[in-house]
Amino acid sequence: MTKRKYKCTEVYIEYSDVVLPEFDSKGKPDLLGWDDAVQANQPDRDSIATFYSPEYEKVCTPAILEHSKSIDLCEVYQADHAEIVVEHKYLEEEKSITFFWEEIVCVDNGFSPQDHGWDEDATDKGDNEYLWNEDELLQQIPKYKDFVKSCQHYLDRELEWCLAPDGTSQADAVDCSIKELTKMMQLAVQIYGNKSWGSDSYD
Repeated sequence: MTKRKYKCTEVYIEYSDVVLPEFDSKGKPDLLGWDDAVQANQPDRDSIATFYSPEYEKVCTPAILEHSKSIDLCEVYQADHAEIVVEHKYLEEEKSITFFWEEIVCVDNGFSPQDHGWDEDATDKGDNEYLWNEDELLQQIPKYKDFVKSCQHYLDRELEWCLAPDGTSQADAVDCSIKELTKMMQLAVQIYGNKSWGSDSYD
């Protein structure tokens, strides 16, 4: 993955109550209204600490988490659900083709071109063979059609994460994914430029 520049780590308590459906005079629940209410419900937050040094964060966050084990957060906040969330934030990076290799296709995590729909003998934008085991790979530009296929794969992963985020709220997951997808689109424009609609002249 990309070695991003550390910005800060926010540690906070996120708490909320279970959203209950409303019932009509006959005791029938309004399920559609309930779904809308669940989607619109946003947990409250109570900040614990913000660390601007990764060294301090590595020391302090485990201590906070260990201390919290002895506290019933639901009782303290009189909420149905309460938990401590640790959110790492990073500075925005300058866009480059490295973002494609390290973030979009995750080349360090066993990237398989075939899993992304690339041809077995795929070559880069200049028809050069890919240097799979070399650092120079991170500077090679894929053909536009392969770039698009990998972006579709990336979008699928981002959507899955937004629907079931791990370690953060759904709203924050969506916000984070929007930023990442924006970077993906900006990179496409930066690398492939403009062309006529429906043309295949990118390659």
